[in-house]
Amino acid sequence: MNDIDLKDPVIQVLLVMILLILGVAYGGYNYLLSPAKAEVVKKQEELSKLQNDLDQVRAVANRLPMIQQELDKLNEKWEDVSARLPSKKQVARLIVQLTNTAVTRNVTIKEIRPAPVTSGGSAVVETHPFQIKATSTYHDLAEFFADVANFKRIVKVEKISIQPFKSNESDQNIQVDFTVNAFAFKEGMAPPGGSDSDGGEVDEFEDW
Repeated sequence: MNDIDLKDPVIQVLLVMILLILGVAYGGYNYLLSPAKAEVVKKQEELSKLQNDLDQVRAVANRLPMIQQELDKLNEKWEDVSARLPSKKQVARLIVQLTNTAVTRNVTIKEIRPAPVTSGGSAVVETHPFQIKATSTYHDLAEFFADVANFKRIVKVEKISIQPFKSNESDQNIQVDFTVNAFAFKEGMAPPGGSDSDGGEVDEFEDW
């Protein structure tokens, strides 16, 4: 094979044409193919993000039955608590119920003093304390406290102090001081409807 003569004008023209073709090809790649490749990468990233979002939605959808069950349980608990909490203006009925229960259990209430109402940081419920002084026997007092604990409404007996007591008129032999806390909805916070809603007429002597 003969050596290529780079001084040959024809060879020089061919070399120039080859270089031009290579330059055009390289420029075309950068101008056309490179942006297209970047667009493909961008679309792949978007597709990956959409896939992740879809996986998260599917995961939430799979948990919906469990979430609904938990919500139903919370609603049941709320309804139960709501049924056991009166409105603020109905707390006075507790005194009637306490007095009636005391009579049936041979507990003589000597004094009932309302204490300041507290909220305990709650935005919905407030506590109405009643300081009570009474006389009874240990057995009768225990039955009285058991009855109070079983009231339909939520009440709490605390700060119990017992001292000996003598009576010539009965078998009562102890004097007891204690506090009964009644829990009630704050003004305007009671749920609508039901026998204890502020808008309805309620039996003043309905059991707690």
